[in-house]
This record gives sequence, C-alpha cells and structure tokens, in this order.
Amino acid sequence: MEENENVAKEVSLLKQNAAYIGKLILGKEQPPLLLKWTCYFFLAWDALMIVFYLFIGIGKSLMKMSAKYQDMQNFGYMYALLHVVSLIGVVLLWRKKLTGFYIFTVANLGMLALIFVFKRSVLITSWEIIAILFTIFAIGLFALNWNIFDYNVRKKNSPKQ
Repeated sequence: MEENENVAKEVSLLKQNAAYIGKLILGKEQPPLLLKWTCYFFLAWDALMIVFYLFIGIGKSLMKMSAKYQDMQNFGYMYALLHVVSLIGVVLLWRKKLTGFYIFTVANLGMLALIFVFKRSVLITSWEIIAILFTIFAIGLFALNWNIFDYNVRKKNSPKQ
C-alpha cells in the first residue's frame, strides 16, 4: 500500500515538473487556435526531423562509407541544425513573437537551399517540388497569423495617449 502511494507521488511530481518546463519554454499565454495547432504540428515535425537526420548523420559515420556518403552525413547534420533553428522559431511563434516568424522562414528557406546545394543537378524532381510546396505551405500557415504578431509590435511601439 505504501509503495503505491510513493509511486503516485512520483508521478504527480513528474507531471508538475513537465507542466512547469512547458510553461517555461512556451509561456503561460496560449496562442489562438490556428496558431496553436500549427505550432503543435511543427514542434512535432521539427523534433522528428532532428532525430531522423541526426540518425542519418551518426549512422553514416558509423558505417565509414565512401565520399558520396560523407556528403549525406554532412547533409544530415546541417539539415538537423536547420530544424533546431526552425524549432526555436516555432517556440517564439507560440509566444507570438514576430522574430519567430523570421527565424522560421529563414530556416525553412535554408533547408530548401541545402537540398539544391547537395543535389548538384539542374533537374527538379517531384521530391523537390513537394519540398518547395511544403515550405510555402508552412510559411503561409504562420503568415495567416501575421496580424497577431504585427499587433504586438505596434502595441509596444505606439506612444501612450
């Protein structure tokens, strides 16, 4: 009986700490519904892509393959780094910071550029078209909330009446 109480206290403590860390990172104020769900999606997407591309980079370094695969390893590390930057932008967007939009946009355009730099070919495949459309879609979803970010900037910079 006493063991069950200790386990329940530990679980409760973990929940409290997780909630505290969530509020510390994302802030106390919830964004509007569209921005909230867009941020949820891209927080998860960026986290998955970071893990995936780090796995590619680490996996290729463990295999010690040819120079062609060395490029893939470098691509994996740089792409993961850009997803970390994008994740920071999404957290700032959750907090309704205009700089988050700029960080997210630059990181996603950098990911597109990175694809074409490592590709070394002029032809555009269906994969690149999907990547371009996804980037436009992602930036567009956050741009729909532009008035929220712009309002906060104007509110801070407007003179008191």
